[in-house]
Amino acid sequence: MPAPLRLLLTLIVLLGAGLLVGASFARTHKVTGSAMMPTLWPGDRLLVRPLRGGDLPARGAVVLVQDGPVLRATRLIGLPGDRIGATESGLRFDGRVLPRFRVADFVLPATAGLPCPVAPTGGTCRIARYREMTRDGRYRDVLPGGSARPDARVPAGQMLLLGDARGGAVPRLVPLETLKGRATKILWSSTGEIGWTRFWRWGETLRPGRILLPLDRGTGEAKQRDDERRRSL
Repeated sequence: MPAPLRLLLTLIVLLGAGLLVGASFARTHKVTGSAMMPTLWPGDRLLVRPLRGGDLPARGAVVLVQDGPVLRATRLIGLPGDRIGATESGLRFDGRVLPRFRVADFVLPATAGLPCPVAPTGGTCRIARYREMTRDGRYRDVLPGGSARPDARVPAGQMLLLGDARGGAVPRLVPLETLKGRATKILWSSTGEIGWTRFWRWGETLRPGRILLPLDRGTGEAKQRDDERRRSL
């Protein structure tokens, strides 16, 4: 994509994001870690909607939580009363293993500046990727790993969190009051920060294929459109 076009696209996205945030009192959050790959990449900027009236996000939502002095984006797996465990082949919900199946590998070029948990081959990071289905027919892509965990009830006043990069990850119970909002989409994404004084170079770091990417994955036609967009990244 030509540099002037990338710059124009960046300015349009920033303007649209500002209007959207101002209109809905939403906030944005920059992803810095790799715990939510392949769904979220370091450098993604999320649109996060606040929760009103004590409402809780649906299971499977990408949420923003207060983790000590920092805010983190992660996946809401379970709510109070849910009985959840884990096997080597995936999560178990109320005694039933959530179905998942292998999809195309998660592939990153060596120049992406993203963490690669496996040894790169030919300058490319290639990681096995699975699509995990939820009880309501929605889905999320995950990187396999983790260990078995016996079934246990989520206590009252708490929620269970787990990132999509499962290797070495452990489900965490945290208080519901740490929940700060639900992330609905990726507003924009870049490989690095360039200051406002060099705005003409913003297009150099932009990831156009991730702009306005929704985080609430559905089934059917929505899933097909999402797959097509992923292949274009």
